[in-house]
Formats: sequence, structure tokens, C-alpha cells
Amino acid sequence: MYVYNFGKETCAGALRIVGTPQGWHVDLPPTVQLAPGERKQLSLRIEPGAATDDAVKVRIVGDFPGVGRPVLSVRFVASKS
Repeated sequence: MYVYNFGKETCAGALRIVGTPQGWHVDLPPTVQLAPGERKQLSLRIEPGAATDDAVKVRIVGDFPGVGRPVLSVRFVASKS
């Protein structure tokens, strides 16, 4: 996953996972700091729980004081087959 800073100032903030289904484990660095114009690659590790053919939505929410609260929403399927 990539994060970007399109601003003209350095920004730093926290990242958190919202809506992880029971039994699923999602790991993401808890904080990130970006220089102006910087793009940074972060590792996102997902261990699905029980298999399902239904799409599961996971949201990643950023809290960057003075800058904003970006949200990334992704759907995953842990296929039974």
C-alpha cells in the first residue's frame, strides 16, 4: 500500500484498521511521517479468518492532525475453494 503527501509541509499521523471481521488479523504500521511530495510504501498484512465467498470490507483510517482524516476502504474475499 502506498501513502502520499500532496501538501507543502511535512505531515505525521496515526493509522488504524476499522471493521475487521472477527477472526481476521490485519497488521499495518501504526504511524507514518511524510515529507512534502513524498510517496511511501507500507506493508499491509492480512490473515483472513474462516473462509467465505462473501466480500469483507476493511477500512484504514488515518488521523493526521491539522491535515485531515484520509480513509481507504478495501473489500477482500477469503474464498472457500
